[in-house]
Amino acid sequence: SIGISKIAHDLVTEVLGDEYLIVGTKSGCNNRVLFLTSQSDSRIYVLKEASARSRLSMEAGMLEIVAGGPPSPPEYVEGNLLGDDSTLLAPPNLPRVARAISLLHAHYVRRTTAPLQMFLRVITPPFFELDVCTLFNRLYAPDSIPTGPDLWTCVCHNDLHSGNIIFTHNGTAKFIDWEYASIGYNLFDVACLFFEVPGVSCDLSFFPSVETRRSFYREYYQSACASMDLDLADLDLDLVD
Repeated sequence: SIGISKIAHDLVTEVLGDEYLIVGTKSGCNNRVLFLTSQSDSRIYVLKEASARSRLSMEAGMLEIVAGGPPSPPEYVEGNLLGDDSTLLAPPNLPRVARAISLLHAHYVRRTTAPLQMFLRVITPPFFELDVCTLFNRLYAPDSIPTGPDLWTCVCHNDLHSGNIIFTHNGTAKFIDWEYASIGYNLFDVACLFFEVPGVSCDLSFFPSVETRRSFYREYYQSACASMDLDLADLDLDLVD
């Protein structure tokens, strides 16, 4: 049994007829994919929810920006997934992830003087749980973030959990699954990464410590300096918990 619900089966039959059979499913965070086979040609078809298709369109647009034009054929990458969010920023993963996200944030750069508090206004109940709002505002308190380089908008991945980062055999980090990518604040994407570390169980004992965040920012900005015109002379990493 592959656990196909009767609702999904009946819907496929109603819309597509009896020619197609459901042979498998795959569920993500908030979408579902059905794998169908045609009785006439035995090919496998993938059926996604409408919301997933719209995100794929956004994904293609972001990848086109990163690629500097229409995306080329997918790159084949061999490596390993961590399988454990709590080790995302553990040595030696931290510098690899920091350098990779810094390189990503060098695409579609638009400098801005808008304060971080601009997007903190939406991190409020009832849109987010109270504990999340409290932690988010603590993370972005004036004395909890580095000062010096300006904030900027750029391509952001927005979903960098352990299942979306491949660590290759040559020691680099590669990002996959870009369907939530968008143009956004660089440090918002970094915050999303920090919030992935406690995992789906949201065990805040694994939330990155001040020292871990300081090490991440140091790697992040040093890498950014190589690809962007940043002045790190005034970079202040004297963060508080």
